[in-house]
Amino acid sequence: MEDGFGAWRRTSGNMSLSLWLIDAADAIVATPRLPVAREWIRLARQNHDTSDQETETADLLRMEALLARTDGDVDRAERLYREALSTAVGQSAKMLELRAATALADLLASRDRVSEARSILSPIHGWFTEGFDTIDLRQGKAVLDRLT
Repeated sequence: MEDGFGAWRRTSGNMSLSLWLIDAADAIVATPRLPVAREWIRLARQNHDTSDQETETADLLRMEALLARTDGDVDRAERLYREALSTAVGQSAKMLELRAATALADLLASRDRVSEARSILSPIHGWFTEGFDTIDLRQGKAVLDRLT
């Protein structure tokens, strides 16, 4: 993947680089390669902050929250998840809203705030009328199932 990022930079510059870094980090964050995921999120944040691209903001915040939760800083994680959710709602980015709501609901449920978790995740999950075989909707459904 690192070779691919290099090739992307050579051919496309930094355009959409944050998005690719975020997706790659998301794929490996729960593996022994967590330090690599951290570095890719750091690079994504750096690229994001030096560009005018806003489309990946919500997902970047979600990944930063995931890293905070991994580090045991659940208060910071909750703040970042809420910011990611608010950003996605403001951009009408329904899939990013679902990702943030799923992650926030999972965190809230782990803190025995099941009712609040359900009220955050259920409406956005219910908004979708197709694509239920996608990973995001399957993950949202799995969290909802644990909340009942």
